[in-house]
Amino acid sequence: MRSRTELIQSALKYMERLIGMDYSRTYRYRWYKGGSTDCSGYVYAAWLAAGWPLLVDGVEKMTSMYEVYADGFDLVYPDIYENIGKRFAGKGFYKTFPFEPGDIIFYSFGTTTRANKITHIAVCYDKTHIIHTANNRNKARIQDTSYGDGSIVAVIRLKEDVTEVERPVIRKDASERIITRRMQALLNFAGAELNCDGIWGTKTDAALKAYQTKMGLVANGICDAGTWAALCGESEEKERVDYSFTRNLKKGMRGEDVRALQELLNSLGYNCGAADGVFGRKTLAAVKAAQRACHLTVDGIAGRNTITALGGTWGNKPKDELTVCTFNV
Repeated sequence: MRSRTELIQSALKYMERLIGMDYSRTYRYRWYKGGSTDCSGYVYAAWLAAGWPLLVDGVEKMTSMYEVYADGFDLVYPDIYENIGKRFAGKGFYKTFPFEPGDIIFYSFGTTTRANKITHIAVCYDKTHIIHTANNRNKARIQDTSYGDGSIVAVIRLKEDVTEVERPVIRKDASERIITRRMQALLNFAGAELNCDGIWGTKTDAALKAYQTKMGLVANGICDAGTWAALCGESEEKERVDYSFTRNLKKGMRGEDVRALQELLNSLGYNCGAADGVFGRKTLAAVKAAQRACHLTVDGIAGRNTITALGGTWGNKPKDELTVCTFNV
């Protein structure tokens, strides 16, 4: 799992990818039916995609980043939560406060009746810049930290011991709504147009399969290790391994077909180390992991069912005639 520093870098990377996006398009990052989060959605989506969902007391339906009582974050300004909105940072605060990349900054411009008076949110990009999307006239952008001088009412910072959330294998109708919501956000960063509501419906299923196809993964509609790696930017689009397998492969065997199996597994994110043509412990573990994800018998033997489920070719049957395994769950 990625460290706190890597999480911050990842969140900023996702925010960078949306620079130039119209403010109104952040509407697609809505978290409840018919709702919009706009500037806060821009922030929430980036942190969610990076691997740290901003939660409030474990509640899954967080609808706005205006909630500053976020799990995994410390309040670094003001001294206590009760003072948010009652105490405004003075002019020039941005020059003296030790901002760090990833800090979430809350502003009040006096246009709300909320108790905490928060009307806007941005993220510290570096020592002298913030990144945000402000209003209907502007697009997502990087701007000087002097923005909103005198209007800052709170700053929260990712805790020191925070690491990335787990990446479990999930499939359609998954009960893990926060994890499904993360997958939806990542698919949106890759070009999809989904409501990040944590509900795995027809559109989400189609978007995932289209993404898997684009990335040369098995389009089985299962978000497994290989799909997570691609979504998180840890693997690139690549050509699928095209090799005709003709025998069952198991631990202790050697050959070009073993090498092809290893390349196929590695391309899907099931890491078996160097493709050396030797079926060893790592290859065995990778085969079992793939079988488990595909709901096959977990015996560590790569036979016809395992090879075809991974999108490989068995025997002399043309690849375009193969049916990749799908599962009704």
